[in-house]
Amino acid sequence: MGVGRDNTFGPFDYAILYLFFVPNLLVAEFFIRNRHRQLALPRTLKWPAMAALAAAGLVFAYAIVMVSATEGGKYGRHLLQLVPG
Repeated sequence: MGVGRDNTFGPFDYAILYLFFVPNLLVAEFFIRNRHRQLALPRTLKWPAMAALAAAGLVFAYAIVMVSATEGGKYGRHLLQLVPG
């Protein structure tokens, strides 16, 4: 079970293969099929969608900084100089 050794036949491996690639392919297929149409949200959803996108971006930025802002992190020494204390 889990990650296979020298092969990709474990259940974790299959889950990674499908969960990382299939949703992206579905989104790409949607945009390719509808590229001739103007895709627009209704006016009532415009600002909530922008707020959700901004919140997701802030969460990702926070996660990146928290993971890499350690002494052993790739950018840790540079990021930690910006934080007082």
